[in-house]
Amino acid sequence: LGSKLAARSARPQAVRVSMGAQARSRGLLCCGVAALVFGALCLFLGIYLTAVLVTFTPVYSDIECEMGAPRVSNVRIDETLRFDMVATVTCFNPNPYDVTVMGTEVGQVYAGDDRQEAGTINQIPVSTFPSGGEGTVVANLAIAPSGELFSSLPLIVLSGEIPLYFDIKLSVKVDARFLVGKYTTEVPFNKKCGVRYMILVPLKVETSPMACQDAWDKLAVPAAGSSSAESMSFSAENMAADDVDDATQQKDLYLGIAMACTYFLGALGIAAGAFAMWRSCRRPQIET
Repeated sequence: LGSKLAARSARPQAVRVSMGAQARSRGLLCCGVAALVFGALCLFLGIYLTAVLVTFTPVYSDIECEMGAPRVSNVRIDETLRFDMVATVTCFNPNPYDVTVMGTEVGQVYAGDDRQEAGTINQIPVSTFPSGGEGTVVANLAIAPSGELFSSLPLIVLSGEIPLYFDIKLSVKVDARFLVGKYTTEVPFNKKCGVRYMILVPLKVETSPMACQDAWDKLAVPAAGSSSAESMSFSAENMAADDVDDATQQKDLYLGIAMACTYFLGALGIAAGAFAMWRSCRRPQIET
């Protein structure tokens, strides 16, 4: 009789123990799943940060530009020879962010080897070089050589070509952000440019490709009618080298720390989740 009573009293206790073990097992399973999800999210974030690091390395790559022959229009003669010229520079931006270029002030146009004043750059509209794409810088020139130059025009026509020189004064703006850092700068970009044109009859103007350099004495302008395209670049040296170095240090430091933390937490979460799920599978067998 005593043994029967003991067996009856032991059954509810065994049931309670089994139910407690199952509850703890389910709790471990839920914690394990949560840890696995957390670890996976951290790993995905680490991979994303790695992709950002690779994308912004280097922080700035040179923007290469090609200069073709300017387009001439509205050729006329009133008090002097006048015509409009549109100089276009096409640039490819390899960087993972847009770059904005704008004219800062009206530039002067000169004619002849002695560079007599012959016009102005009326406008350089704001231009955007899209990330991984092409953009154009357009300069609108109004050419009106002086009376002194115009008086010798027949001789110049007979000699073939008239050189034109002009200043291009630009401002280049970059605003790049890479999660935990940024590269923001605006720098002047000034070039001495030239083009040759030849007056043909009747009132037709043929031009050479445009050429640009940092100084007049370095400038070599191709002959009118030449088909070779000149090039120039917005190089890292022009783009505030100190700002580029600071942005590179920020990127490497902050993204490096963030990547280390996310990969560590991701590995820890997956390890903890796997261990918790393993324990949840074994616990009922141990405590039943």
